[in-house]
Amino acid sequence: MAGDTYLTTNTTNFSDTVVATVLKQVQVTLRGGLAFTPPGSIIPAVFSPGTGQSGTFIAAEYGDVPEGGAVILETGDSDPVVESMAVNVVTFDAHPYGRTVGVEKTAQERSPHNLIGIAAEKIAHDILVSVDNIPRTLYAAQAPVLFGGASKSSIGSLAVGDKMTAGLLKDAVALLRATNVAPLTVNGRYSFVASPLMIRDLQEDTTYREEMQFADPKTFLTGQVGVYAGCSIIDPGSRAIVKGGAGSGSVDVYYGCLIGQAACFAALAGLKVIPVIAPDHSDPLGRRSLFSWRGWLGGVLNTIQTERFINIACVPSLA
Repeated sequence: MAGDTYLTTNTTNFSDTVVATVLKQVQVTLRGGLAFTPPGSIIPAVFSPGTGQSGTFIAAEYGDVPEGGAVILETGDSDPVVESMAVNVVTFDAHPYGRTVGVEKTAQERSPHNLIGIAAEKIAHDILVSVDNIPRTLYAAQAPVLFGGASKSSIGSLAVGDKMTAGLLKDAVALLRATNVAPLTVNGRYSFVASPLMIRDLQEDTTYREEMQFADPKTFLTGQVGVYAGCSIIDPGSRAIVKGGAGSGSVDVYYGCLIGQAACFAALAGLKVIPVIAPDHSDPLGRRSLFSWRGWLGGVLNTIQTERFINIACVPSLA
């Protein structure tokens, strides 16, 4: 009837609905954290735009006052010396990122699936993976502290059989605790992110198996492989850190990363989700739909007082 209006792929509010769907998915997943961005490990930053393609993120970190500095205040004692807080301002580069997914109208019409909804979900997931890749890249660039095998001290010396053990994980946790690196605030544990191949060797370790028989079975229902030695064991799947051919005899070397609280600075700013659904001059019949995102990303390790993570390098049995 005259005056009736309908929601179509050519309306502004349809595009707004797609944008809202993507942003909601981003928010939900960011709250849960991906493999290399567990909640509590990231210090946020503020975006400061530059000129052209440049930009900067600015963040601040506040250090603790030195331990053992408190004085006795008995009658007649002097007031304590006034001390300033250690405030460290950190700046790091922001770079523009983006991606586009396209769907043809004929594919939408013939498919039994909601391709527009699927495309929106995939774009949202790609934003999250792009954010997660920032700390992943930072961790992967750092040299390991611990190595599989006996008396190994370099990646090039690692060979088949130098695999992940319960002792290595305990050593890593002890080293972080010894330097006052706090566990993650969300659960009071560190996060150990490692390839499923490294985790498989850990699960075969005799010490691990003996101690894990008393573990809480509910931990296997929370997206974790398990909880052990004060850390959550996280499997990132194919996104694990691998140094191809870096070991002895060109074997692949895998990194397991133990992450503590405030391990790095990372930020996403200026996020825009852009659905192009209505016809335009390049597509007058409206035969194609595009779903794009763009934004500024950046990150840097937090090394103000000490590094807040440890890499363990091993050669898995199945590598």
